[in-house]
Amino acid sequence: MRCDTLLPLNDQKMNVIFCFYDTWVDNLDLRAEWFFANGNTLTISLFNKEIADPIDYFESPASDTNTAREIINADETTITGIEVDGVLALGFLGDWGESWFLQGNATFQDTETTAGPKADAPTNNVRPATGASDYVFNMMLGYDSMDGRHSANLLYNVFGERLYVAGRLGAPDGYEQPFNSLDVNYSFYPTDNWTVKFKVQNLLDETVEIERAGVVTFAENPGTAVALKVKYDF
Repeated sequence: MRCDTLLPLNDQKMNVIFCFYDTWVDNLDLRAEWFFANGNTLTISLFNKEIADPIDYFESPASDTNTAREIINADETTITGIEVDGVLALGFLGDWGESWFLQGNATFQDTETTAGPKADAPTNNVRPATGASDYVFNMMLGYDSMDGRHSANLLYNVFGERLYVAGRLGAPDGYEQPFNSLDVNYSFYPTDNWTVKFKVQNLLDETVEIERAGVVTFAENPGTAVALKVKYDF
């Protein structure tokens, strides 16, 4: 058995204790792929994972002003779902669409974790796996200029509500709320030696929130980040 401890986590004053054994996974995947003209693709995957002694987060005793989590081996976790991803070139829209494409994937899944005897008085012995959303959606609108000097993309991501911490002694479980992420990336290659990259993250200025029984117990606004990078290769 291995045990370790993390330092408190910013404003949450959260201590995380690691203490776990090895995990065993039985994994079954069924995958189908289609390849079309103009580089278009479509992939559909079905998956099922049976995990014995999964490593998962549980709430541990702490003071009234602190929240503490420990990582232990639960009894078992089952994950079943479907993932769809693909690429669509937009040349069929006309000459202006030759440089544009759509790429995305969507995952829909159902998870169930049984806490088992190692958990310290969990409120719910059976609940979703920590960090696993019922759905995750990613979409990218991309641009590559015909001369190879410009490339850009608009990235969108959203995930469904996901368990952040499993409560104990009747305390409700804490769930991280959906976060809509919208980012922009642009690259310019004026010569073979120079590269200019511009990036904007979290354009929607979303806030990270954790709720327990409908009450927001933690909120953090990461803000919108802007970065400019210029590189010269000798």
